Amino acid sequence: MLFGILLHALPERSHAPLFAVIGYVSTHVRMGAFMVVAGYLCGFVASRRPRRVWLRTRFQMLAMPLLTGLVLTVPTLVILRVHYAAATPSIVSLWFNWYHLWFLLALILYLPIAWVLAFGETHARVATWLTGHATTPTGRQACIILAMLVCSLAMMTLGILLAAIVPCDGPTVLSTLPQMLGYAPLYAIGILLGRDEALAVAVLGHWRTMAMIVTTMVILDCGAAWASGAAPGIGIPQLSLLARAVLPGTSALLILRSALTIRRVPRALRRIADASLTIYLVHFPLVKLLQALAGDVLHDDYLTFAFVVSVAAILSYAFHTRVVVRSPVLLWLFNGAPRPSFGIAAKPA
Repeated sequence: MLFGILLHALPERSHAPLFAVIGYVSTHVRMGAFMVVAGYLCGFVASRRPRRVWLRTRFQMLAMPLLTGLVLTVPTLVILRVHYAAATPSIVSLWFNWYHLWFLLALILYLPIAWVLAFGETHARVATWLTGHATTPTGRQACIILAMLVCSLAMMTLGILLAAIVPCDGPTVLSTLPQMLGYAPLYAIGILLGRDEALAVAVLGHWRTMAMIVTTMVILDCGAAWASGAAPGIGIPQLSLLARAVLPGTSALLILRSALTIRRVPRALRRIADASLTIYLVHFPLVKLLQALAGDVLHDDYLTFAFVVSVAAILSYAFHTRVVVRSPVLLWLFNGAPRPSFGIAAKPA
């Protein structure tokens, strides 16, 4: 989630190597890993709570930060567009975009997947169907990875086709449709792994296969881009689509495997993690404001990037630790914490 600060602070028209790498990692690794881990935690936690209680709480945890983030982001971008545009600006598309918050909408749309897979024994039947008659851990791993890659590629392709049907003025809700559809299988696989410890051991236990897939795909995609003289993801569209569908899932499984080996989280890292959702909601409008202010002063993409990332991260973290955590209402708005009860006096101890 915090990698998003680096992504959103990238200069719009720069093709410097560092910026290209940040964009590539974000597109092909970051959100896929997020969705698999989110699904894993959903499967791990949801089965321990009543279904309706979990669904109601989960919806609130996602919907409130989504609305808060939109309220902060959209007016800021409209004001910047109106102020800095040399000609009469078109601001229509600014009101019909999920921006960096599209993943919250995706998680809301994935709630039916969680409703089916995270409760009861449906996950066991689905896992058995996906793995077929494979009796060895390697065979089960291969079946799960293959199903994940095929479904992700098919859903992402469908999203691209659907998004191309409706013409739009700039990026809108439809521009994120390929990601929302393509990452749905990753979220579902995460739930299966969170619900079935034996399946998780089988899939995550043999990391060399996943590492080989990731390495091969990166070499093919970046090699083709180098040969064509274009940035990765531009030179050969078909290969780019394959990389966007294959790399997130396999990279995510490697990251999940690594995450599960962690036994101790430093206190400083835990505090940053606790503030991560607030940081993510607040940083985007801050980044755009800082870019507008610093671009005409620093006159260097790397200096502007370093300044924007540092100041946005510090201010966002300070806002959470100094303001948000001290108010139950703000915790509800920014983090989806339980809604405070207004007008009800606390009972004496």
